[in-house]
Amino acid sequence: MKLHNLKCYVNLEKVKIIYSEPLFLTIKYHNVDTKIVKLNLGNEDIGNISFKIFDNKGKIIQQGTPIVKFGFSPIKSHSISPNNSFIKKIILNRWCSTKLQNGRYKLETTIRLNATQQYKFTNDFTIKEKNKSLLEKIANNYIQKINNSQSENDKLSASKALIYLNTANSIKFKMSLIKNNRSLPNLKKDYIQSFKDNPSLEVVEFLISAYLNTSIKNEQKNTIKDVIIDINKNSKQDKIIKITSRIIKKHNLSKESTIID
Repeated sequence: MKLHNLKCYVNLEKVKIIYSEPLFLTIKYHNVDTKIVKLNLGNEDIGNISFKIFDNKGKIIQQGTPIVKFGFSPIKSHSISPNNSFIKKIILNRWCSTKLQNGRYKLETTIRLNATQQYKFTNDFTIKEKNKSLLEKIANNYIQKINNSQSENDKLSASKALIYLNTANSIKFKMSLIKNNRSLPNLKKDYIQSFKDNPSLEVVEFLISAYLNTSIKNEQKNTIKDVIIDINKNSKQDKIIKITSRIIKKHNLSKESTIID
């Protein structure tokens, strides 16, 4: 059934970011009808969204398809009253990387409401070259929000942003959250997987320690195992290759093996 008189809007939180910075955007569904509109947007209210990033020559350089979760996951239905809106804040990096050369880009967002009704939006944005000290400041702002904000939504957004930041301070903070069991349960896997990006010796030693920790749940250990294997495969540092090879051999680790509770 076609949804009449529902307008959508897409706004970027920033139009200028630096290399690898998380890019937030807000999607607004506004009911301009005189009746209540019921809206089902799929898992996490993002199952209907896809993206394309174009360079300044019109070439597609990144694509992000709708995210589909397998297994049971509750799907919410939203009832939007007349002249009211449902707003969803998301991070583009979940679909498309912002590790792009400095320059101007065009983001095309496709929002599908059903089989016959969809909207397309374009937003221009600029990526500046990598700036380590500025990324550290950005990460620190998110860390401060997690520690001090009174808004649970702000804490959640900041926690999600850290997935895509691998500065020294964000890595240490993520490790402390996992170690002290402070991170949100549904973000632990994302945090662990984020350590694959240029891991330091400290990160590798943390992962090995976490894998051997009997208090860590097996679901997390399976993620840690896979990350250790990926690091071993892709690292160019002899010491990291050596210590990851040792634990892989000792515990007979493989992507096919699964630790069961």
